[in-house]
Amino acid sequence: MSPSIKDQFEKIKLTYQHKTPAKDRPDISNPQEAYHQLMRSWDQGEIDLIEEVKLLLLDRSSRLMSIYSLCRGGMDKDNLTLDPKVIYAAALIRKAHQIVLAQNYPGGVFDPSYLDNGQINQLSEGGFILDIPLIDYMVVTPDGYYSHLKDARKGFTQIPPSPQ
Repeated sequence: MSPSIKDQFEKIKLTYQHKTPAKDRPDISNPQEAYHQLMRSWDQGEIDLIEEVKLLLLDRSSRLMSIYSLCRGGMDKDNLTLDPKVIYAAALIRKAHQIVLAQNYPGGVFDPSYLDNGQINQLSEGGFILDIPLIDYMVVTPDGYYSHLKDARKGFTQIPPSPQ
């Protein structure tokens, strides 16, 4: 007897663990607060040694639901690969309404050269299609941060998709 169709294929289950009530979530309404929460989540012994990219997953009211570590690399900023599918899979599973992408640069450099505007636009366009806007891209170090949107003086709102 052949297995039933239910037993023949892998099962997928979308789950997450809800630990913090919405009223107790930190408000991430500006880059300064995003930086504060990111620094609380980073291993301070590694932030100047190992590059890492994190994703802040925010609810509809810009409250922090989760911080997800997307990838870790070595000491050089060219060692990481960001996959938009993984970024938005995490956002969809967590039911995020908006996201902030952040990475550290070992050595304290604020130069946001790793993710060029093309990659930021690609991620932003994906978020636009899914209605999960990428509201900022940040570079963080123990000494401060770079905010793509703050630098562009566009406020803390969605990065617009590139013109068609």
